[in-house]
Amino acid sequence: MKSSYFLVASFIAIGVSSCQKDPLSTPVPDELGTVKSAIVAQPVPAFNQLFTRYNDWSGGDQGYSIRLPDGRDLWLFGDSFIDTVFADRTRPPGPLVRNAYVMQQGHQLTTLNQTAGGAVQPIIAPQNPNEWYWPGDGFISGNSLYIFQQRLKNQGSGVFGFAQTGVDVSRFSLPNIVLQNVAPFPYDNEVAWGLAVLEDGDYVYIYGTKSQQYNKYVHVARTPITSPFSTLEFWDGTTWTTDASSSISIRNDVSQSYSVFKHNGKYYLLSQEGFLGPKVNIYQGNSPIGPFTNKKLLATTPVPTGTWTYNALAHPQFITPQGDLLVCYSINEMNFFDLFQNADHYRPIFFRARGWE
Repeated sequence: MKSSYFLVASFIAIGVSSCQKDPLSTPVPDELGTVKSAIVAQPVPAFNQLFTRYNDWSGGDQGYSIRLPDGRDLWLFGDSFIDTVFADRTRPPGPLVRNAYVMQQGHQLTTLNQTAGGAVQPIIAPQNPNEWYWPGDGFISGNSLYIFQQRLKNQGSGVFGFAQTGVDVSRFSLPNIVLQNVAPFPYDNEVAWGLAVLEDGDYVYIYGTKSQQYNKYVHVARTPITSPFSTLEFWDGTTWTTDASSSISIRNDVSQSYSVFKHNGKYYLLSQEGFLGPKVNIYQGNSPIGPFTNKKLLATTPVPTGTWTYNALAHPQFITPQGDLLVCYSINEMNFFDLFQNADHYRPIFFRARGWE
């Protein structure tokens, strides 16, 4: 942990998760004070209580989930607290672990990070000790689990004194989540690949975010599901090409992390708005490359004083028979040290949306 300022910057760039009681009401008001009666968002007490933790993993950013073949769900987090939380929901000062995996089996969570030399270790770390990984999304092929890893390092000073240096792909064996190897992913066009993944037909579609000063853009690549990364193609606006530098944007105004999934034959992109805005939107498309249009507001997250919210993610494996979509979003304290005073401001906040299709 280099400094509190650096940690706050890292939270802004990628996302921090949290929880508070009853974060949403129903129906959901939009920014003009009217009501979008077709879409109803409600908090999910079962998930919010499950992630109210007092030991082991007790808070972390991101909150990707991957359904494993045996029915378990693996949750992926970036900077995380793996420690004790006191009864009053405060926590002792301590370092953050750069990435953490938590296994859900029914109503039980198990932290997969190990301890060495008295310190909790990240699940995976780059060879360069000056760099670290934050996990992106992942997918399964055969008996292997592939997870994209965003590689970063300190660069310069101040709040934004860090930079992404590349993207790697880690391969784990199933069912025991044992690391097998790590391989680099193309990064020539400065797209942070692997921040969303969609398995569809013969391919895995890999979505990346390209950040510019006032906007973030979605790019798409694909690889065969039966032989991942044997070939790799990028969408250039007309066709698929092996030239990564030809990749073009298919959608803008997204957050750093987002979700793309398929349901009932249609494709959806869910994202919180850019610039750390509180609105969670969903778009519909006819294919993995969109175009993603028909924008709908799912919810406007509450933003308690001194916090901000961002990086909402969808968890389509938990869609109910009634069609309710499970979503979590991230929250962070503007003052890093306040995280030690309120453990409920650093874990996923869950809601379900109905009428989103």
